[in-house]
Amino acid sequence: NEGIFVWDAQTGKQHFGLGESSKNSGPGLFSTDGKRIITTSNEGVATWNASTGRLLLELKGYTSSIGSAAFLTNGKKIVTAMGNGMVRIWDSHTGKIVHALYGHTGQVKALTVSPNEKKIVTASADTTAIIWDTETGKLLYTLRGHSTELETVAFSPDGSKVVTTAAWDPAAVLWDVNTGKTLRVLEGHTQSVGFAAFSPDGKKIITTSTDKTAKVWDAHTGKLLLNLRRHTDYCIAAAFSPDGNKIITVSWDRTAVLWDAVTGNFLFDLAEGSKYVNSVIFSPDGKRAVTYSYDGTAKIWDVQTGNLFYSLAGHSDGIATGMFSSDGQRLLTASF
Repeated sequence: NEGIFVWDAQTGKQHFGLGESSKNSGPGLFSTDGKRIITTSNEGVATWNASTGRLLLELKGYTSSIGSAAFLTNGKKIVTAMGNGMVRIWDSHTGKIVHALYGHTGQVKALTVSPNEKKIVTASADTTAIIWDTETGKLLYTLRGHSTELETVAFSPDGSKVVTTAAWDPAAVLWDVNTGKTLRVLEGHTQSVGFAAFSPDGKKIITTSTDKTAKVWDAHTGKLLLNLRRHTDYCIAAAFSPDGNKIITVSWDRTAVLWDAVTGNFLFDLAEGSKYVNSVIFSPDGKRAVTYSYDGTAKIWDVQTGNLFYSLAGHSDGIATGMFSSDGQRLLTASF
């Protein structure tokens, strides 16, 4: 019943589960060097040896449940976001608080770290996102453009922009990280946008919506480039391949769909299970993709053929998401 499992991505065999402290977990993340894993749960935050599954550190001193966490500065620090709106930066070796970041008045729903790890953006139920300096903990900009609680936030690959989505908001908003100003409002969906992400080159943005579609936008002009229609229920998430030439969308219609990211042409369906598909990721080499489902399985697919390599079973609850190690050899899965 562990909340986090680590698998051999080449064979589909399970390496280990991360024990009691990973139950009721949020997303788990590998450190950049692949040597550690960070997890969040109802009990707090823990770091683990990524080779053995040994518990390394548990963070103490929080007064609310921690929903999101990430490594900073090559794994030397950890940033956490709490249910009460508090954000903390910790020393990842001693477990001591380095900075307490105040600014949100509601639950922090998501956080993301810039590619150069110099900035953090948090998205909150208080309808704002905040850009922070990771070295000083200083609040740089408060982003106000949504009227409902924020759901997701993502950095562009060069770290100059972020895109945010909010509950019941049919538009995503693109922001300038260096000024805190709105660059574009991406309008075109007819219902709530629940997810947004940049292409690997930063030139495109994909959004998914309860209107059952995914849309691809020009990240510079905000122009709608592609309208991807095939799903019959909420299109919950999407991913670009590492070369930016393919897109996979996943839906509550229990399917994943592979698309040509340049033309928008449908390539093929990835047959799924008996329950909703929650998320999808590509392997670092782009040859495989992994879908995560409410049925408690993760499935590894051949992107070239659409054939199923492995179905990974072991979770007793639905799987929220996961992550490849940077070398593509290991796969992490995290249940609700």
